[in-house]
Amino acid sequence: MSTTTSLDNHVLNRLALTESNMSELSQIDHECSTIGEKLAYWRASKYDFAVATRRLHETQEWRANSGMDRIVSDPNWLQKERKFRYLLKYDFLGLDKYGRPVMVERVGAWNVRDVMEAAANDDDFLKLHCIACETLIHMDRPNDAVDDRGQVIIMDCQGLSVGHLKPGLIKAFGRLSSNDSAHYPDTLAHIFVVNAPTLFSVLATLIKPFMDPDTYSKVHVSSSVPKNLTEIVGSDCLPKSLGGKREGIFPYNEDAPLSDHPRAETMNHSRSI
Repeated sequence: MSTTTSLDNHVLNRLALTESNMSELSQIDHECSTIGEKLAYWRASKYDFAVATRRLHETQEWRANSGMDRIVSDPNWLQKERKFRYLLKYDFLGLDKYGRPVMVERVGAWNVRDVMEAAANDDDFLKLHCIACETLIHMDRPNDAVDDRGQVIIMDCQGLSVGHLKPGLIKAFGRLSSNDSAHYPDTLAHIFVVNAPTLFSVLATLIKPFMDPDTYSKVHVSSSVPKNLTEIVGSDCLPKSLGGKREGIFPYNEDAPLSDHPRAETMNHSRSI
């Protein structure tokens, strides 16, 4: 867990690394990936070029075997993902004031029994989660965005109960976290856990083994909605329930329409790796 600053240290570090190691990144033998992807895998591999190369090839193989590039442009899968949002109470809020994609999830409002039933089909559960990951990655950012990879996730835990601690549920979301670490590294700028009851400390202890230490360091927990959420993210994209300006948006108004993300023009192409 960590404190937050307006301009994140890890972003500054990433920019410095990009400038100083541009030529060295060519040592990562994966011609299909961008400089940004190579840098992300290099950072996630503790600056080991050989490990970064291996991990990039593993991700390429995973994408081929899972059919991920086909799934993210398949209307049937995209429709399934929209229904998935009603189950997990999440949606995409657009971009924060730094041009980073923002997603909110009302974890505490889950019907735990329904989520458990959906998670029993672990293959589909993972694929639907990955569509959300792909949506965040492909969301258009301003050309002058300082952070060209980071995302902001807000988890609202109001209503969290002991039902959320079921071993099957922890295992299912542990698998999602492990997959994210393997195939979507260095994408998180912040995870804000808001309205967290005391019980969350138990949940955090259970999920910590599944999380990459660098990711865990970006988790910020508050028992309410912290004031610095609007300072860091900006109020324009946030709903009023989180201190922002927006009214009547899903998932805080469950009768409101879902956001229009993902958009066809950003999803109807494969990632470079």
